[in-house]
Order: sequence, then structure tokens, then C-alpha cells
Amino acid sequence: DSSHSHNYCSLRPWRASDAGFWHGPWTPMRQAEFLDGFYRVLMGNPAVTGITYWDFSDANGHFFTHAGLLDTQNQPKPAYEALLRLKREAGIPDSILPGR
Repeated sequence: DSSHSHNYCSLRPWRASDAGFWHGPWTPMRQAEFLDGFYRVLMGNPAVTGITYWDFSDANGHFFTHAGLLDTQNQPKPAYEALLRLKREAGIPDSILPGR
């Protein structure tokens, strides 16, 4: 089966879909936790000079289901609020990412 590979760290079979679960099924809160942690890693690396976020809203066409910072009604999700907090902590001007 081509969807199987091997995780050479644990030597147990795994499905490629296993990578889609980060500590459990994807939820708006889990998305916010992931974004916060991932962006902190990126922002702490001096070699990173910019970050682009695709799929701003779940209302429009997107690459990943429910990956937007806004829900299908274009209301902010917890990930959007997490990004605003990170932006403020880093001293990034509001003109870069409009906030409420």
C-alpha cells in the first residue's frame, strides 16, 4: 500500500495521514496552539525574515480544509487571535496585520 511508509525513529508502520493529527483531531483551539508554537520557532530564528500565511479565510477556496484564520462567516478564529498576540509581543505594527 503506497500510503504506508516507515517511521525510522520508532520503526513502526505509519500512514501518511498520521501526520495530519497534531496531538489529536484538528480543532480551532488546536490550530491556535500549533500556530503559536510554530510561529514562535520561526520568529526566534534570525534567518527567517518573513512569514506568509495561506488560506486567510475558510469562506474562500483554500488549500487545507479549515486552515483559515477566519471562519466561514469571516469571523476571527482562535488562531487569528493567537497571531495578533504574537504580533503585539514582537512589536510588529498594526499595518502589517490589521487587528480588532
